Amino acid sequence: MIIQGDILNLQEPVKFICHQVNCKGKMGKGLALQIRNKYPEVYNDYMKEFKNNGLGLGKVITTKIDDLTYIASLCTQDDYKRDIYDSKCYTDYKALNIAIEFLYSLQHNLMNKGKVSLFYFPYNYGCGLAGGNWNVVQLIIKKYLNPIFVEYK
Repeated sequence: MIIQGDILNLQEPVKFICHQVNCKGKMGKGLALQIRNKYPEVYNDYMKEFKNNGLGLGKVITTKIDDLTYIASLCTQDDYKRDIYDSKCYTDYKALNIAIEFLYSLQHNLMNKGKVSLFYFPYNYGCGLAGGNWNVVQLIIKKYLNPIFVEYK
């Protein structure tokens, strides 16, 4: 499903807002930066994990914002684009598959506890600055989850 709106201002029941982060300890562009600015605790959790354990591809860092909202930071790119002329794909599809499998198991654990949660992803997740292929990315996500993609309008 695709909806229009601002992924950071959804008025929905229990939800996970999923976004891509790199494994280098930088949340300096795109949606990651917006999340860092709006929810500094997400950046704090990300940096704590980076400093204490390192950030491996496929890792998912979840941060509880309130009783209804969680942010899932998916480490699905190792590095990041450093200039506008860089056309490399930084989205790691294998890491994305690992992260989505983790979210799938999380979803089932919540369902077993009688809790329902929705997983929201930005439309074109990992395909803007990180250069991924949307056809590949959405197939990986849809393989395990019934996601809601939010197209900013």
